[in-house]
Amino acid sequence: KKIIIDLKDVEWMNSSGLGILIGAIQTLKNNGGQLVLIHVSDRIENLLKITKLINVFSIKPDLESALELL
Repeated sequence: KKIIIDLKDVEWMNSSGLGILIGAIQTLKNNGGQLVLIHVSDRIENLLKITKLINVFSIKPDLESALELL
């Protein structure tokens, strides 16, 4: 129930990608789980800010810090 998603090679994301992430975090939270995003590019971080989703997701810079959170 603890998932880390590495976005290192993700250059851009559209509404479908955001929808998948939102669905995943909702499902995990409803079942006592957690989702952490790592290696989020500036472009995707800006997208999360614009859509006001930045506070919905736990974002860490790398795997080690994400594992500390979980």
